Amino acid sequence: MGLFSILILFSDGCKKDKLLGEYLLGDLKNQNPFNGTETIIFLDNNNDSIVFFGDGRSSELVESKPDKFREDYYLNELDYCSFIEKNDTYELLIRLGNYYSHAADLVLELTRVVKPDQIRCPCSATLNIPLMDSYINSTHYLDSLSVLDQNYYNVFVDSTIYIGNANNCLDQIAPKAIFYTTTHGIIKLDFEDGNTWKLESIEW
Repeated sequence: MGLFSILILFSDGCKKDKLLGEYLLGDLKNQNPFNGTETIIFLDNNNDSIVFFGDGRSSELVESKPDKFREDYYLNELDYCSFIEKNDTYELLIRLGNYYSHAADLVLELTRVVKPDQIRCPCSATLNIPLMDSYINSTHYLDSLSVLDQNYYNVFVDSTIYIGNANNCLDQIAPKAIFYTTTHGIIKLDFEDGNTWKLESIEW
C-alpha cells in the first residue's frame, strides 16, 4: 500500500510539473460584443452596402509547447467569432487569446475569400490589439468618434496592419486602419486605395 501511494504521488507530481501555466480568457471574452449570430452592415464610399452574416462563435483549449521536444506545455484558451459577407467575398474573424505565456490579444482579420475556380490567393489583414487597457491614454485610443452621425466612445485604432501573402496576391485587400469598440466591434475601416467602410447598423 505504501509503495502504491508513493507511485500515485510521483505520477501526480509529474503531471503538475508538465503544466507550465493556464491562460484562460474569463471576462476578457467581453472584449468581443458578438455571439456570432448578428448581421453587420457597412457602407462604402459609394454608399453600397457590405453585409456580413454571423457564422458562429466558439472557444477551444489548446496545449502550447514551448519546444516540440519537451513535454511541458501551457494551456491557452482561444475564442473565435466569424462573419461571412453575403456574396461570400470576405470573411471577418475576431479572435481572442494567445499562445504560450503571452498576454491575450484581440486579433481582427479581414480575408478576401478565394473560390476554387479563381486564380487568387487568400490575403488577410490582421490587427493585433493588446487587450484594451494598454491602449488607453496612447495614440491608439480615441475618447469618441462619429461614424455616419453616430457617436462611439472608447475607440481603439491601429494602423499596424499585417498583410498575409502580400507578395503573391493578385487581388489583395489592404486596410490601413481599423477602428474598434468593445460595444460595437469594428466601426470603421480605412483602406489603402482610399475606400472606407463605415458601420451602418448591427442586427443583434
